[in-house]
Amino acid sequence: MTDKLETARKRFTRCLEAMDNNRRRAEEADKFSAGLDQWPEEIKRERDQDMRPCLVMDETNQYINQIKNDQRQNKAAIKVRPVDDKADKKVAEMLQGVIRHIEDVSQADIAYDTAFEHALRGGYGYWRIYTDYCDDESFDQELKIGRIRDRFSVYLDPDHQEPDGSDSKFGFVTEWIKTEDFKRDYPGFDVKSWEKDREYADWIKDDMIQIADYFFIKENPRTLVSLPDGSTAWKDEIPEGISIDGLKTREVMVEKVIWQKINGADILEETDWVGKYVPIVEVIGNESEIEGERILTGIVTAAMDAQRMHNYAISAMVENVALAPKSSYIHAVGQLEGFENTWADANRRNIPTLPYHPMSVDGIAVPPPQRQPPPGLSSGWAEVAMMSRGFIQASMGMYAASIGAEGQEKSGKAILARQREGDVASFHYHDNLARSIRHTGRILVDMIPKIYDTKRVVRILGEDGTPDAVMFDPMMERAMAEAQRPDGSVMMLYNPTMGKYDVSVNVGPSYSTKRQEAAETQMQMVQAAPELMPLVGDIMIRNMDWPGADQIADRLKAMLPPQIKELENKPNDNTIEAKAAQIKQAETVLMQKAEALFQKEKQLGQAQQAIQEAGQTTAKDRQELEAIRAEMEQLQTEIAAERRILAAEKAKINAELKLAQSQMEGTQKATDERAEEANETETRTAGLTEQVMAMLDNQAQANQAETIALIQAIERLTQASNAPKRYVYDDDGNIVGSEPVVMQ
Repeated sequence: MTDKLETARKRFTRCLEAMDNNRRRAEEADKFSAGLDQWPEEIKRERDQDMRPCLVMDETNQYINQIKNDQRQNKAAIKVRPVDDKADKKVAEMLQGVIRHIEDVSQADIAYDTAFEHALRGGYGYWRIYTDYCDDESFDQELKIGRIRDRFSVYLDPDHQEPDGSDSKFGFVTEWIKTEDFKRDYPGFDVKSWEKDREYADWIKDDMIQIADYFFIKENPRTLVSLPDGSTAWKDEIPEGISIDGLKTREVMVEKVIWQKINGADILEETDWVGKYVPIVEVIGNESEIEGERILTGIVTAAMDAQRMHNYAISAMVENVALAPKSSYIHAVGQLEGFENTWADANRRNIPTLPYHPMSVDGIAVPPPQRQPPPGLSSGWAEVAMMSRGFIQASMGMYAASIGAEGQEKSGKAILARQREGDVASFHYHDNLARSIRHTGRILVDMIPKIYDTKRVVRILGEDGTPDAVMFDPMMERAMAEAQRPDGSVMMLYNPTMGKYDVSVNVGPSYSTKRQEAAETQMQMVQAAPELMPLVGDIMIRNMDWPGADQIADRLKAMLPPQIKELENKPNDNTIEAKAAQIKQAETVLMQKAEALFQKEKQLGQAQQAIQEAGQTTAKDRQELEAIRAEMEQLQTEIAAERRILAAEKAKINAELKLAQSQMEGTQKATDERAEEANETETRTAGLTEQVMAMLDNQAQANQAETIALIQAIERLTQASNAPKRYVYDDDGNIVGSEPVVMQ
């Protein structure tokens, strides 16, 4: 029996070997920054035996926290943008709203923060994308972004080149469970047959079994066919009976992601993954390649020796001063006779009185016992402690000013400039996170049309966190449309399957922070020019975050001058006029293509006449005729497609004009005049469009009839050229024509 998981086990072993050194460094960095292993074990054991201090005066975490919290204040936001001509900017904004909703319900900020801290401390971290049912009573699924708290449970393709892991061919997310839990959850699988096999040593230990979500890309060869109308199709999807002889084809390796739940010996579950990427995202810190080995480190590794030096210096200072024995007493022989025990306890106990025997030598009284001066603070260890602190800062590229320490700078601009230097030194950590979040956006944009594949209401979030709902309808022929709710409000309908979209990332303060900064700037502007308050007061107050701000803003908005209200209520005439101009431009393009079609027809007639005059058809002639015919068909296809687009634009303009008319009803005289202008624009646009459509219909019908006649003529000519001929001669013996020979 073929072992289906042999490849999976070999890949897992490769991951273990490739990441062994990186895992060891990351574990050491995690323990070190947590204050657990900042002393080498042998030295710590010796000092503990000698009752000597092993102090940990950690200096690294303040810089780690500075970078980590700076990242939390400047979130990376996914931005979707359209790519091809079928994509729409409004649909891109809707996809951004869906992604914000996915991030919100998934608590994706926790996943991002965890992976970033792992990369910052130990060199790398991960999060994953998975699917889940919307609720217990639904078959609809939604996308989630999952936190991976234990980065050592992830094993990604060691051959991937991109820093976000986007080109990985496989990946594992593992979990250890008890054997009894495995037997309960998967009763149809036995573990006794392989629990002692060395081949499965990585998958079982004691009473624990390792299971894994195993993602891998499977490549299948398929044939792509170029159709006469310019589109493409897979050969295996073309209905039987339709010949593809003469059409252009090419072999393509189509990639498909497979998901399996495995335990190293058995496939517990299996299904096709709907996305085209392995849904594991990697975040890295510092990356280098040394002798073919990928080295990943964080900010802690380089600071370890300097931090150990600092711990040595502080411990030595404490040992030499605070824990040093008290100074000894000097006394004459015989002065302490009979009181030896009392004086012996003087260095350990506070004794009120210390008796001694007064003595004299040669009639001169001997002074009482006296304590010697205490040892002073060693300046050498103090200097080492200061130097080691500087070494820690240098290894991290961050200095005291980066964490808010007071320096020689006095102006706010100078202080910010000094802090900025520290931010630049650690910016690559933030940039690597942004790259990984960008890849997350690509995964979501790829999967959203496949997960939200039925007509359903989808929740979205605005940039300011305002929730809304839109309707997904994958069966629509347009990327976007409007529908009316029962209450009369408008709901947007989107087809996310139309068009291609790409992703970028904006890194900066959150929306609430931007709003606070906007309010402060607006306040300064109003203080400098108080006359602006009646004009912008509603906007300024709405940006302030305190109870009642919106109500005050509404009242200020109601008191706006009529000119401002008219400006806000004005319909977007420029958009309508611009689209009317676009229709006129489209008309010109269609006329040019119609002229090109006419020229092709003329060229085809000339070729036909030349063949008739020659009296025979060569293979080269037939190829030229077929090429002209293909170009004519391509032009017909393009004209038909652009006609449909033009009709859709006309319907869209009419809808916008109707909406503009409804907005203008009941307004002042100036607004009525604009409505009349809009009506004239509608009439002018509608008339222009009808003329274009009528012209195109007539042109298309004429072209179609002429094309059919020409194609039939070409076919008759080709058949005639291939049939046996009898040549007609004049009296001088010259060929003056030919006629086909009818075969009996």
